[in-house]
Amino acid sequence: MTFRKLMIAVCAFLLASCGGLAGEPQIVATMPPITAAPTDGGQPTEMPDVALGAQVFAANCTRCHGASGKGDGELVQSGQVPPPADFTNPITAAVQIPLGYYSVITNGNIEKLMPPWGDALSQHERWSVALYTYTLANTQVQLAHGKTLFDANCADCDVSSLISLDATANLSQTKLIAAVSELPGFTTSSDADRSDAAAYVRSLALSNADSIGAIAATAEPASTAEPEAASTAEVVTGSISGQISNGSGGGSVPANLPMTLFDFDASFNQQQVTGTADADGSYNFSDVALNQTHTYVVTANYRDQIFASDILSGDALTADLADGAIDLPLTIYELTEDADVIEIDGLVTQVSVTNTSLEIAQVYNFINTSDRAYTTSQTSDDGRAISLAISLPPGAVIAGFPNDQNRFIVDAPNAIFYDTVPVLPQERHVVQVVYLIQYNQGAIIEQPLNYALDAPVRLLLTPQNVSVSSDQLQPMGAQTLGSSQYQSYGATLTLPTGSVLSYTLSGAGANAATQGDPNAPVVTSNNLLLIVGGVIVIAALLGGGLFVIASRSRSGDNQIADILLRQIAELDDEHEAGKIDDENYERQRSALKARLTALMERKQ
Repeated sequence: MTFRKLMIAVCAFLLASCGGLAGEPQIVATMPPITAAPTDGGQPTEMPDVALGAQVFAANCTRCHGASGKGDGELVQSGQVPPPADFTNPITAAVQIPLGYYSVITNGNIEKLMPPWGDALSQHERWSVALYTYTLANTQVQLAHGKTLFDANCADCDVSSLISLDATANLSQTKLIAAVSELPGFTTSSDADRSDAAAYVRSLALSNADSIGAIAATAEPASTAEPEAASTAEVVTGSISGQISNGSGGGSVPANLPMTLFDFDASFNQQQVTGTADADGSYNFSDVALNQTHTYVVTANYRDQIFASDILSGDALTADLADGAIDLPLTIYELTEDADVIEIDGLVTQVSVTNTSLEIAQVYNFINTSDRAYTTSQTSDDGRAISLAISLPPGAVIAGFPNDQNRFIVDAPNAIFYDTVPVLPQERHVVQVVYLIQYNQGAIIEQPLNYALDAPVRLLLTPQNVSVSSDQLQPMGAQTLGSSQYQSYGATLTLPTGSVLSYTLSGAGANAATQGDPNAPVVTSNNLLLIVGGVIVIAALLGGGLFVIASRSRSGDNQIADILLRQIAELDDEHEAGKIDDENYERQRSALKARLTALMERKQ
């Protein structure tokens, strides 16, 4: 159901974006934007082929991402989709991992209107295009310089662990540079030399590395790429029909309900047909060209909200093509503003502690216990309806909403943010946020809960020497997530609306605790594997992390900049006082500078 729900949400977003009017209906999506973990493994089964990736990119991705990967494709230029990341900017991939790219390619990125390619591309094609885009900021000049440095300084160095299939998927560029910095020939090298050497090491894990950095349209095609001919697709003329029902008790289906049929081809080009439902709630779109490689979804506009059917594609579509008649039922709902129908059905918090700040990633799972779609009559300044209001601990500075930058509205002075996606009955409604809190050897965290909580709660903490005390959360032992280990605390809590989730942290932060440990987790939401008991398993391979600063408040941006500048200054003081060695100093300072650079570029 994940693929279906993602596609429904994408279609709804496209429907809204095509009109572009502030007063147009808001979107009801059956699944909020979240990047799920790939279902076919966390690493490639063979070396990704950069030339194949370039070919796949040129064939499928340039309309949004642009031929050079700068995020300036024709659909961006025309305003039909929001600008995606600039793959040619080294900051884009700095702390992200290739597995994050692969996951987005596989499952889509709703907020950016990117479709999932899990069914359209093979696993090898997806890994190849993931590594093509991940390395697009590198140049052949860099690679050649990196090779020269290795041949001269580190010819006998063993880099097998850095070019394994697991490392290819899970090693961020920041961590790769840190690992190269520890090799015998690079301990005293400049940042630029280490970066070039790391780019060269990455290339050793890839086939056709001479296509790294090449413009997709000019890259040499890989000999193994044999795209399926479009002419083999079966096309028949048929009908798409269904019955509309109202899922709310006492609700009815109005006559002449506006309907839209969306038809998306394999490249996500869109066609649509409008119509109305009959008096009995049935609808029918006749004489539709049904193509087995396309995706179809039907939406209805009811009470200024967009409701969508399941989508039909792949094997299910092929089976229905036999008789040329497709049945797509659709459910609409009445609306409610009663906040008592909303419950927190799971909450996971990952806390990474530095000397001066807590860097916190949270995932909430909400559920609507009623039979009506939950929203409110409160609207944002730009006219969007507001649904959930989520409070953070006092002093929190919001740093981003992974994959959901335009979905949320921030009230920075009050440490609260608002969701603009309504909560459908009985559907899991996931919210993700990353925020910062200042820290100095200890902190009392008190988070107000605006909705009742009756669910497992989990707290994941790093580094190991920071301790937690809480009357609500109990120690649950070590939790290994990816290559990092966390202390785990949790409980199944039943708390009424207005309660406070609280815990106390004490101990030194990461700058002191990880001295000499290059494998210590770099604070990012990329490899955040969040588990709430056996109820929710969310693999959130989130793009951007703390590099994406989403607060609309300039004061919020300035607070984050202040925190980063203080961290850099304190790190300088520690290094000058001999409390931290040169290698770790340079590694940590580079990471902080990269974050600050990304923030400054955004502010400009």
